[in-house]
Amino acid sequence: YPGDLSVIEGVCLTEISHFRQGVPVYAPSSGERFNAMIYGPLYYFVASRLVNTELPTYFPLRLLGLVATLGIAAGCAVLAYWLTESLAASLFASLFYLSWSIVSDYGLTVRCDMVALLLDYWGLLLAYRFRGSRRMVWVAPLMLLAFFYKQQFIAAPLAVFAFLLLERRYRDAGRFVSLMATGGLALLAGFQFLVFARQNFFLHFVSYNITRFSGSRFAAGLVVATAFFSIPCVLAFRRLRHSPERLLEFYLILTVVLSAVAFGKEGSGLNYFLEPVAILAPLVGAGVLRACEERRRMVGVAVLLGISLLPITRLG
Repeated sequence: YPGDLSVIEGVCLTEISHFRQGVPVYAPSSGERFNAMIYGPLYYFVASRLVNTELPTYFPLRLLGLVATLGIAAGCAVLAYWLTESLAASLFASLFYLSWSIVSDYGLTVRCDMVALLLDYWGLLLAYRFRGSRRMVWVAPLMLLAFFYKQQFIAAPLAVFAFLLLERRYRDAGRFVSLMATGGLALLAGFQFLVFARQNFFLHFVSYNITRFSGSRFAAGLVVATAFFSIPCVLAFRRLRHSPERLLEFYLILTVVLSAVAFGKEGSGLNYFLEPVAILAPLVGAGVLRACEERRRMVGVAVLLGISLLPITRLG
């Protein structure tokens, strides 16, 4: 479909085209032109390579979003297999993730959410895979790339840091924070003073993203989080209770809480709840498998059907 799925798609394509044409898009606002450019610079660098400014279309960017969405679904399947060593749980996890309406809504647009989540989520998966090794801290660059693609995804690095602290691996925690801090400051300074010299990158990347917090929107976020995630969270924590995984526990809690809080910002949308879906999918898959293995087949089937129908429900 060649037209807009939302007004934001048109804004994104315009800004990407200006970026490709060499327009000083990070300049302060003026009476002649204004580009918000509120997403991470890596998004504009990647997207501008895919767009033909002579005849800009949405297709290549939507295709990129589709590939990223499938990459996240593959990550859900991989994590479910690590947890259960069951191909059935892996298949269910990936299908459960793809069944959510917010995934299909945002996964097939020109926006940056899915690519940023792909980078962040696979960073979390690698951290989980190497959680017993010092190599765990080397996921920091991948998480930094995700942050500079879109500034939304911070739950994964917070979960890694909390995990290292509670495991009393203070040196590894220090190394991880150092990598995140020095890398983040270096990238911020590089974009501000080198790549976009004589512009105001910091204004767009940071200041324009600080919007008013709304109590009514926060309350709506709590309602959405409760409606979407209550039953999946019960299944997820049921699985984690029998086989504790601190890193995954921290990540799940942080994604749900931070998503509900971030929804309180003016201008927020349901895309703030994409991250909880990505971690709930493999945990729910593992939980359903466990229910079936405990010979509660009818309960397992009922839960499976109920959970499969829940993501299709649209709110707002």
